[in-house]
Amino acid sequence: MNICIIGPVSPLWGDIARHTTALALELASRQGINVSIVSFSKRTPNSTYGAQSSGDLACTAPKGIRTSYCLDVANPFSWLRAARRALNDRPDLAIIPLCSFRAAPALGHVTRALRRRGIPVVTIVHNLDDLGAGAVRALLSAMQARPLTRFVTHTAALAVELGRRFPGIPAMIAPLPTHDHFPQPRGALPRRAYREILAFGSKHTPNGLDVLLRAIAGMRSTDIHLSIVGDLQWAREATDTLISELGITSRVEFVPRQLSSTEVTDHFERCDAVFTPEPSGGRIGNSHAEPQPSATGARMRSADPRTGGDPR
Repeated sequence: MNICIIGPVSPLWGDIARHTTALALELASRQGINVSIVSFSKRTPNSTYGAQSSGDLACTAPKGIRTSYCLDVANPFSWLRAARRALNDRPDLAIIPLCSFRAAPALGHVTRALRRRGIPVVTIVHNLDDLGAGAVRALLSAMQARPLTRFVTHTAALAVELGRRFPGIPAMIAPLPTHDHFPQPRGALPRRAYREILAFGSKHTPNGLDVLLRAIAGMRSTDIHLSIVGDLQWAREATDTLISELGITSRVEFVPRQLSSTEVTDHFERCDAVFTPEPSGGRIGNSHAEPQPSATGARMRSADPRTGGDPR
């Protein structure tokens, strides 16, 4: 059986790339399955992440799998090349993640090209947070979703919401696995307090962060440090003001950027407890904390799975 996967894979940034890479490697390890990959030349248009690299230097391309990094979401000519590459592999099945409204037109073009040849297309839906907020985003996302054969998603809530938005396309549920392919921690981050708390990966203002900050300020012990780390795309003014008013500026650190897999592991190796809030507004899916599944694996990879139960 020939399977073509179209979507981001390592060394591109992000949990969707890591998940797609892990899926490709797992399928390729099974007897009778030949896997090929058509991936992005970069993760998203430069306007999304500025001039920083799209690659995670701690990750490598999927070993032993023919991979073409030819798809650029901002270049329609590359969509044609990607569709030809996918069709040339003569797949019996195509798997495409529904990852962002920005990528939906490009992936939708490839999806339609495959469906015109009668090739079934299964789309893995990691979240709906970034897809349906506003008419334009919903329309762009529908460009990829409408031609599909089937959805695969991770929770019953996502499956129900997909059925509401895209009636007639069946959805099956496959829970996210724990990512266990992170590198070993280097011990590169020194401890700064008796208890280290990590808030990781929120793209939107996380519910409960103000409660956590007030709790830290109100504790008898001042030997606690909070790191807020990851692709933080929310306005920080109110949070910065609260931190200053509480007098805990020296005990809160922001690292507002995407981290390599090695850096992720180092942060989790140092922490005693992880703050994992729901996003504000009740968003559906995982994109509000995109790295969390991988981050969980990084923490499990560390030697000391502490939970920080100190009563101080």
